[in-house]
Amino acid sequence: QGPAVQKTYGQGHALLVADAADLAPGTPAAKIFLELIYRAAPHPIWTTGSPAEMVVRQSQHGRHITLINPSVQQPAQITIHLRDKATMGIDRGVERGFPLPIRDEGQTSAFDITLVPGEGTVVTVQ
Repeated sequence: QGPAVQKTYGQGHALLVADAADLAPGTPAAKIFLELIYRAAPHPIWTTGSPAEMVVRQSQHGRHITLINPSVQQPAQITIHLRDKATMGIDRGVERGFPLPIRDEGQTSAFDITLVPGEGTVVTVQ
């Protein structure tokens, strides 16, 4: 992996890499790239851990996070990060709902969920 160069131009930023492979997940250039994107367009909710498909909807009852484990072979261990504070999460994929503990992480909050291969669920967060 080659060096990455970050420069500021006016109000914008440029990230220069020698090869597209330098932006592979986990590389220093990829981390800089993601930081620049998040600074320009902050995400209210994001995931880390296993790959997951996520759709977020807002209603008067809270945010509804639809999660799908795209793997049909491996379980997914996913951490959902919320840019703001949340006090309660309910997994609606379980009959009558199942409470999910939400961690306070300073300025943000987060919770963990595991989905079996191909499983999907909806989590309501308030």
